[in-house]
Amino acid sequence: MTSAQGKALLQCLDDVCPSSNGGPCDESDPFYDPFLCNECLQFAQSFGGPCSADLDDCSADGP
Repeated sequence: MTSAQGKALLQCLDDVCPSSNGGPCDESDPFYDPFLCNECLQFAQSFGGPCSADLDDCSADGP
């Protein structure tokens, strides 16, 4: 996934569900919970969620 739309989606997901500094998707955090990370990512991509437009743009861009 190297398109501009793909990069925008990944950036949005990391902004909403950070994978560093103790965010919900930071696997190095001692309190990391994969269920909470997954829930956050699902919320971010859901209809009306903060990254839904980026997901739509990425999907429209094709494979």
